Amino acid sequence: MKDVGTIADVYFDKPGEHHGIFDPQTGDPIFITSKSHKAYEMKRLGLQERGDRVGGKRNFDPIAHRYSEESLRNPEHKLEPPRRKP
Repeated sequence: MKDVGTIADVYFDKPGEHHGIFDPQTGDPIFITSKSHKAYEMKRLGLQERGDRVGGKRNFDPIAHRYSEESLRNPEHKLEPPRRKP
């Protein structure tokens, strides 16, 4: 295995084929044995892990997300900041 760094910054719960990493030649899932193995396979295949906005990403701001989504849909629309309840 190639060195991918000293700390593998990927999520790993248990060994298995449930990590969503597939062999590009066969299409079969790759059996992941450890956190460093998962980091190696992801680096080899050019994959990155992203946090989910429900439970896995701590800094998700739903208001900022709504503003950015709205500004992408309608760039000329000026968004008003939310009004706080008195």
